[in-house]
Amino acid sequence: MIKNKAGGNLGFTVSYSMAKDSQHKQAAWTLLSWLTGKQGMKQWTSLGLALPSRSDVKAIGGRTAFLKAAPDSHGWGFKNFSNVYTIMNNDLTAVIGGQKTTQQMLSDIASALKG
Repeated sequence: MIKNKAGGNLGFTVSYSMAKDSQHKQAAWTLLSWLTGKQGMKQWTSLGLALPSRSDVKAIGGRTAFLKAAPDSHGWGFKNFSNVYTIMNNDLTAVIGGQKTTQQMLSDIASALKG
């Protein structure tokens, strides 16, 4: 972003989910409840890898710039992450193995993101 012209930042979100056909729904719900609860969120955000989404959990020190940028942040993600991730993984393996060029990999990923 151009300094002093427009604010902007990318916001990477976290999503916790439980499989519809999970064999352990109660245990999964217990874990999800803890991770999103005050105590759990305080513990895992204390590692400095994420900002808390709860207003009753304070961010660790040194995160002021990220907190100030929050109003100008825009969520980022793939339309179909699973499909794009699979293509990225397979194509990267092909590049390492010499079956594809880096440009072919980037083209495949760009196509997947459009679809």
